[in-house]
Amino acid sequence: MDPTPFQPQPPLSRGEFAAELTRLREKADLTVRAVAARVGAPGAHSTIGGWFAGQNLPSIGSLPLFRRVLHVCGVTDAAEIERWLERLAELRRSRVLRVAGGASPYRGLAGFEERHADWFFGRERLRAVVVDRILSEGAGVPQLLVGASGSGKSSLLRAGVLPALRGEHGFTPLLLVPGRDPMRALASAVSVEWEARRESGDIAHEPLALAACVKSLAERDGVRVLVAVDQLEEVFTACPDPAERERFLRCLAALPSTDVRVTGCLRADFYSQALAERPLAAALQKGQTVVGALSEDEIRAAVGGPAAKAGLVLDEGFIDVLLADLRDSGPGALPLLSHALLSTWERGRGTALTIADYREGGGMSAAVSETAEEVYAELSEAECVLARQLFLRMVAVGDGVPDARRLLPLPPPTGDPDRAGQVYAVLERFVDRRLVTLDGDGARITHEALLTAWPRLRGWIDTDRAGQIVRQDLARDADRWLAHGRDPSLLYRGTRLAVTSGWARDGGHAPELDARESEFLGASKLAEEVRVRRERRGARRLRRLLVLLSLLVVLSGLLTGVAVVQRRDAERQQAVALSRLVAARAERLRGSDLALSAQLALVAYRTAPTAEAREALMDASALPAVTRILAFRGVVQAVALSPDGHTLAAGGLDHQVALWDLRDPQRPRPLGTAPVTFADTVYALAFSPDGRRLAAGSGDGTVRVWEPSGADPAAAGVRSFKGPDSAVYGVAFAPDGKTLAAAGADGGVYLWPDPAVTAGRTDAASGPSAGSGPSAGSGPSADSRPSAAGLRITGFTGAVHTVVFRPGPGPALLAAGGADGSVRLWDLSDPARPLAYGQPLTGAAGPVFGLAFTADGVRLAAGSQDRSTRVWEVPAPGADAGPPAVIGGAPGAPDGPASYVNAVAHSPDGQWLATGSADNQVRLYDARTRVLAGVFPHPGPVTSLSFHPGGRQLVSGAADGTVRLWQLPPRPLRGFQGTVNAIGYAPDGKLLAVAGRDVQLWDVSDPWTPRPVGPPLTNPTGYSATVSFTPDGRTLAVGGREGRLWLWDLSRPDRAVPYGEPLTGGAGTIQSAAFDRTGRILAVGSEGRTVRVWNTADPAHPQLWAELPEPTNYVYSVAFSPDGRRLAAGTVDKQVLLWRLPPGGGRPVLESTLRGPGSYVMSVAFSPDSRLLAAGTADRDVWLWDVGGDRPRTAGPTLTGPSSYVYALSFSPEGGTLAAASTDGTVWLWDTGDPRRPRPRTVLSGLGGKAYAVAYSPDGRSLAAGGAGPAALLWSRDEEEIARRLCERAGTAITAQEWAQLVPGLPYAPPCR
Repeated sequence: MDPTPFQPQPPLSRGEFAAELTRLREKADLTVRAVAARVGAPGAHSTIGGWFAGQNLPSIGSLPLFRRVLHVCGVTDAAEIERWLERLAELRRSRVLRVAGGASPYRGLAGFEERHADWFFGRERLRAVVVDRILSEGAGVPQLLVGASGSGKSSLLRAGVLPALRGEHGFTPLLLVPGRDPMRALASAVSVEWEARRESGDIAHEPLALAACVKSLAERDGVRVLVAVDQLEEVFTACPDPAERERFLRCLAALPSTDVRVTGCLRADFYSQALAERPLAAALQKGQTVVGALSEDEIRAAVGGPAAKAGLVLDEGFIDVLLADLRDSGPGALPLLSHALLSTWERGRGTALTIADYREGGGMSAAVSETAEEVYAELSEAECVLARQLFLRMVAVGDGVPDARRLLPLPPPTGDPDRAGQVYAVLERFVDRRLVTLDGDGARITHEALLTAWPRLRGWIDTDRAGQIVRQDLARDADRWLAHGRDPSLLYRGTRLAVTSGWARDGGHAPELDARESEFLGASKLAEEVRVRRERRGARRLRRLLVLLSLLVVLSGLLTGVAVVQRRDAERQQAVALSRLVAARAERLRGSDLALSAQLALVAYRTAPTAEAREALMDASALPAVTRILAFRGVVQAVALSPDGHTLAAGGLDHQVALWDLRDPQRPRPLGTAPVTFADTVYALAFSPDGRRLAAGSGDGTVRVWEPSGADPAAAGVRSFKGPDSAVYGVAFAPDGKTLAAAGADGGVYLWPDPAVTAGRTDAASGPSAGSGPSAGSGPSADSRPSAAGLRITGFTGAVHTVVFRPGPGPALLAAGGADGSVRLWDLSDPARPLAYGQPLTGAAGPVFGLAFTADGVRLAAGSQDRSTRVWEVPAPGADAGPPAVIGGAPGAPDGPASYVNAVAHSPDGQWLATGSADNQVRLYDARTRVLAGVFPHPGPVTSLSFHPGGRQLVSGAADGTVRLWQLPPRPLRGFQGTVNAIGYAPDGKLLAVAGRDVQLWDVSDPWTPRPVGPPLTNPTGYSATVSFTPDGRTLAVGGREGRLWLWDLSRPDRAVPYGEPLTGGAGTIQSAAFDRTGRILAVGSEGRTVRVWNTADPAHPQLWAELPEPTNYVYSVAFSPDGRRLAAGTVDKQVLLWRLPPGGGRPVLESTLRGPGSYVMSVAFSPDSRLLAAGTADRDVWLWDVGGDRPRTAGPTLTGPSSYVYALSFSPEGGTLAAASTDGTVWLWDTGDPRRPRPRTVLSGLGGKAYAVAYSPDGRSLAAGGAGPAALLWSRDEEEIARRLCERAGTAITAQEWAQLVPGLPYAPPCR
């Protein structure tokens, strides 16, 4: 390898390109005809001659021929060929690359490459920061650049960081984009640089071996290597195999060292997916650099630097116009800016940048669209159709994740030449305008900005988003099927096949499928036909047998018997199909409407207890418990609870206020509506402190107060207050009930004294107009203007969205939040003279929509449009508030809201803080630690929140017209940091240990209402990998990093303490630990390539008893057999080691080495009777051995189904079911009662992320699992108990309209009445 620093080269002109190509030919001593003959294309000598003469460039379709030309001319090195192709692509992407002797100064949508370093301006400061971090911190963890799409991450990496590290620090960069096969991409980058093709190719799917290869090559050649991964999000959008993604990320995590550094670029909207991957989570925690928007000075440098270098003249004020337009273009506008500059430069003929040319090109927002439409307008009708197909194949349409680019493999010219020619002709038009780029594997959209900046493309995507997702799934599954040797188990069947076939046939998409997709879909149809024929033959045989028996018994019963069998068979098949369909719809609703999803799951199970229905029902038992109330046809804007919790009020878009009796919160009873119909939307509601009065603020500018507690609410008197000229967004009663406050859209806060209601009275108290008045803060008191009905406080520069009084005794304190992002407080000790209370609380980058004091009045929370919630300590009189604690915001807070925070609420006991946001989520935080404790999904934006006074329910209102009551404490289990690495039950089943960064104990004596027990058991290494209880439940073993393991005394679980110092002597991470049945022996497996056995009879003074040296690689899992006779260990070297434990004690003796798995053994488990040993592997399967006899033997077929690593195993206490946690996000349950004929029972997918841990409760009634998401789920196994619990708190039953839409073919029969 040549470590000479790379010198960036300027783009060539077409003539220079042809001259260099000619020099190659002459050096090889060949004529043009000789070249054409040697490449096997003698008839193409005129085309090839045109390349040498500079008359034309090789087209996309000619790339294979051009590669052969380079080869016969002596260019055989892969890296050199790639450089030629890059130069060619650079020429093809631009219509004019040199003007007046200077190169094009701007890149358009195309990113900067390393050779463009001299043209890269504006990121000098951030480049220095990144380079410094790579040099100082990169030996320990990958350094990632995180930013929005269009923030310039790739250009910073390629044209900023790489040249600096190569030229100034002697690094050798290995640049790659993950693509479909990221491990292969990394191995290819290694082989190109070192010509180590065989060595790296052989280990392209062994992450640790490939990492070791890169390190050894760097050490051997005495160079420092930088592995640079651009577009890291492609591991989620382009890589179809979760196991391949896992291997690649493990390899990246293993690479950093003294000689090797790793960096990469990640789109911020893939932040949550990245956090679900352990290696990326560690990098984001310790090695993250945020690539934000350019400052004004940086923008001036990015525009003016290239212009000065190219000698361009800029109009006076040109950059100021750009800055003004950028402010309206969002954080990812750099590609739009670059394209607008390129368009302006082209219109100025390469001599000047003028405002007129900029405006003519469409400016910032329309330049990309104008260019794309210009190209599209030049296409024929047939080419337009083809362009739509090609662009849709270059987009990875997101299903719950953002849309992204993806690679379009190009058809080989040797296949269907006509089709290939059409594809190349269309793509070349867009390539010429830099909207599409090429690499060695295919074509891709130049930048994600085109996905939103070109309305036509956006329309194509949105018109058939569901169909595009079907197409993507088909392509991914076809690839997987081919990669696994056309494994029949991977073919589509049932509903999946019907949906995909219908999309291809009925939607007219069948001609658009490529050969891989067509073959896969055809094979799936054929297999389904064979299965159906086989079932029909079985049914026919059964019917024939019945006919024969009927003839033998009585001939007259023949027709009746056949009819009964046929009818039952048809009914059974129909019920099974319908059950699966309804279960699938329940699963889809799980992310938006849990109450309706649970009812559908119950319908599916009662229709037919299929595996899919069982999964849906069990998932419903593990997710948040909710009662729904269908309130209005429109948006619910406000909810309020009376102080005693007996009455619930809701108002919204239908101009009414509805009331319910909540004395039984699981069965709300309607109480009718308010005695008045509002003229506009009801935006705000508030009960008086005594609960006797209810105030409602409306879009018509009025506040109405009445007493809803009477026997007939309609007979209650109503008092009206007129204040703002426009809407009332918030209302609140003072703690003594003698003052009513309202927030106005006109920027005023309104106060009315004595808002009492006299029976039968209906009047209107006119408020002040929103006219003049000095600014608040002009004196010691707030600016207010009295009137006959009240007064108006000013000070806000925009609408006031919310008001709230501090609760409790003492002087009244009023807080208000407004559109200017501030929170202002007033002392209302004298309501007639409000006094400003300190300085406004600021920091929010958008309007403040929600405010909430804690019950003790010590803290104030504010939710804002900027996706954050700020919590201040309320300052003492005369003091300034300290800095707030900030929850949410992006990308730094992945658990935070993804959109506006519309509402906030504190629970009465101070335990919880809830936020409701426009991303359709309610988030529940521990108010003390501000750790996320629950997430409650909704079908639409959440508009309002209110806690039940008892603290056991949270009420939410949403844009779907529904009010929901969420049961607390929430499920699933949250509140711990990091992923769930291990999970384990205490032997009595009352305590559950969940290991993440630390270990949290949970009281699960009632698994439907789990509660945390005590503080987390902290781990100084920051990572808890395994947990194991002694049989008496008094000691817990917790393994961490650095070869350390702690023993905790659980005599008092709420005050657990460690037994002295940790056990040491291992190496790396303690992957697994297990006590034997006596609790006196502890086996520990780690990355130290041994199994260490400890005597823990005295847990305060454990003694190393034995060290078993037989493992030759990492030990991932250890397990004792329940009968105490054996110890098993699963290792990275693809085997299970089995030791026999001598009856009288003594050192374990190796009994057998069980081989067969094709990859790492990640987990081992014994059945309760000790006769069956199971092993889960990285090869996505589970092996079973019978170890009950003298010699272990295979017990039955390998269990297959998971599509990624099987990380953990657990047998049910009765031994008939085996649970397996897989990193494909599923938990599989197999019936292993007869291991010779195991069968899958159900597949649980509720975790929503990789599954790393699974455990059955000792009584077998519950199953716990956890994984990449910071939550653990508890599933109930008792279907009848699940049904009873779901119906107890279902609330409004599924409606007839919902039933007709979701349960076709069955008469309306709600499962819960």
